Amino acid sequence: MFGFLGEILISTISISLSASYYFIKKIYLKKIAKGLHNSIYPFIFAPRLRDNASKRKEVWVSG
Repeated sequence: MFGFLGEILISTISISLSASYYFIKKIYLKKIAKGLHNSIYPFIFAPRLRDNASKRKEVWVSG
């Protein structure tokens, strides 16, 4: 329908579009993962750090 050059152009355009879409999607997913990590991180590590701090304080006071 488009001829030889038309097919080549269409294939390259579709490949470049899919590649850019893939990279945008990848960046978007990274941002989501980072956001999730930032929201989950305090719940996982904050209690441990708090416990360690209270233990250290007790040891320091008793010592």
